[in-house]
Amino acid sequence: MLDQFEVAKRVIKMDDPDTAFKLINLGAIQSDCGRNLQEAITKWNSDHGTNFGFSKGHIKISNLDMRRLFFQPLFDKIKDHVDQLLLRKELEGCKFIFLVGGFAQCDLLQRFVEKSFDASIRVCIPARPGFSILCGAVYYGFDPASISSRIAPVTLGVNKAARFINGVHDPNK
Repeated sequence: MLDQFEVAKRVIKMDDPDTAFKLINLGAIQSDCGRNLQEAITKWNSDHGTNFGFSKGHIKISNLDMRRLFFQPLFDKIKDHVDQLLLRKELEGCKFIFLVGGFAQCDLLQRFVEKSFDASIRVCIPARPGFSILCGAVYYGFDPASISSRIAPVTLGVNKAARFINGVHDPNK
C-alpha cells in the first residue's frame, strides 16, 4: 500500500478532478477480517462526506478526496514547520526554498509551497528532485567532508564544499 501511495503522491494533479486512485488490493483482508468492506466503506463515506469506491478488491479514492484527506493535512504541517524554521534567527532573510526528494515531484506540493510563502522567497525545484537526494548521498558516501552542513533530522540543508588544494586555494578563506 505504501508503494502505491508513493506513486500516487507524485502523479496527483490539481487540474484533474476525475482521476481516481486504486490504493490497495483488499481481497485477502476482506476474507480475514470477516467484515464486509463494502459496508465499511459506505459507512465511512456517509460519516466523512467522501466518495470512496470498492471494486475488484481495490479501494478507489477520487482526486478530490485524496487531496482533502491525505494531502491537505500534510501540506498544513509542512507549512507550519517551514514557518517555524523561518522564524529562526539564523534563517533571517532567507531568500530560497529548495524542494528536493521524491515528494517534490508532486504538482500539488509545488503549487502549495509556491503560494504559501512570501513572494520574496523563491521556490527552487530541480528538474529531477529525487535525483538531488541520490547525488547528495553519493557525494557523502565517497567523501563525508564534501557535505559542509547538514540540518537534521527532518529538514535537510546541504552545501557542497570543494576540497582544499594547497597552492590553488587561498588558505585565508
